[in-house]
Amino acid sequence: MAKHIVLGIEPVDFADENGERIQGAKVHYLQDEPENFGQAKGFLPLNLFMRGDHVSKFTQVPGVYDMDFGQRRDRQGKPIMMLRDVSFVKAFDLSIGGVNHAKTV
Repeated sequence: MAKHIVLGIEPVDFADENGERIQGAKVHYLQDEPENFGQAKGFLPLNLFMRGDHVSKFTQVPGVYDMDFGQRRDRQGKPIMMLRDVSFVKAFDLSIGGVNHAKTV
């Protein structure tokens, strides 16, 4: 599993257009290496959807997590990256001016 800084999570629980219940979390994170192509530079935030009841796995945000990625196919057979599992590694301090905003979930 690769380590990433998880900046935040948003629990999701809704019914899709077919009435199917969708539960999960939108995960906002940073890669372990900066972008460096074209005019993009630095650490650009990414987000993805993790299906299932996984919010409890994010014990502290921001934090460093081992993230296990996989793929599934969409309706047209194209690959979609998905987050299969996460495990907490350590807290990550994003404090500015001595104010620590880390939250234990």
